[in-house]
Amino acid sequence: MQGKSNRTKPLPPTPSPQRRGGASQKALLLPLSLWGRGLGGGVSGYSKPSTLPLIAALALAFLLTPEPQAAQNPPPPPAPLYPLKVGNTWEYRHGKQKLVTRVVREEALGADTYAVLETTADGKTILEKVAALPGGVYRSFAEDLKIEPPLCLLKLPVKAGETWIVKCTAGSLPVEGTFTAQEEEVKVPAGAFKAVRSSSPDFRIGTLKMTLTYWFAPGVGLVKQRLQLGDRVEVFELEKFTAAK
Repeated sequence: MQGKSNRTKPLPPTPSPQRRGGASQKALLLPLSLWGRGLGGGVSGYSKPSTLPLIAALALAFLLTPEPQAAQNPPPPPAPLYPLKVGNTWEYRHGKQKLVTRVVREEALGADTYAVLETTADGKTILEKVAALPGGVYRSFAEDLKIEPPLCLLKLPVKAGETWIVKCTAGSLPVEGTFTAQEEEVKVPAGAFKAVRSSSPDFRIGTLKMTLTYWFAPGVGLVKQRLQLGDRVEVFELEKFTAAK
C-alpha cells in the first residue's frame, strides 16, 4: 500500500471581486452617490435613472424664472418754473432800458418762505417778494405795497386751459382779475423756450384796467412780461439768466 503523501495540496485561487459578483476595489473607493450613478461600476439591483427629465425640469425652471430687473433711479424732479435761489440774476431789456433783477435774501411769511427780489434800473431800485409754492407762484409785496392775500401769478401744477380768479389788495388799492394758463414757445433775446403763459385780459388795480401776461420757462423763471394799458404796451424780455453758484 502506497503511503499517504505529506505534501499539502495547494488551495484554490481566491476568486476576484468581479467573479464573486462584487464591485471592483476602485469602485469601492467612490462615494455611494457617485457609485449609484454608474461611476463605480454599478450597484446590484440599481437601475441608472435617466437624466432627461431632470434636464427638462431645469430648463423649464430657467425659462419661468423672471429676469432680475435692473435698478432704476427715480426720475429727477421737474425744473422749477421760477427758480428763486439766493443769488439768481435776470437781465431784462425794456426798449432801450436795461433792468437787472436779483434774489438778495429770503424772508418768512407765516409758514412760507418768500424770496426778496431787487430790481435795479436807471439807478433806481425796487423790491418785490415772490414765492414758488406747491400751489403756485405768489407775490406778496411790490413797489412798497403789501399784497394781501398774496397774488397768484401762476397756478401749480400747470394745467393748460385752467383759469383762476385773484382778488386782493395792494396797500389800499383793490386788485382783481382772471388768469388763464397755456403752454407755448416764446422767443426772447436769451433764446427760445418752451414756456407757460399766464395771462389776464381783465386785470384791474384800483380804477386802472389792463391786460397782463407772464411767460415762465422751466429752470429759468420769468422770461417775458407784457402789460397793455389802453393803447400803451410795455414789454420786458430776458437777455440773460445767471444761476447762483
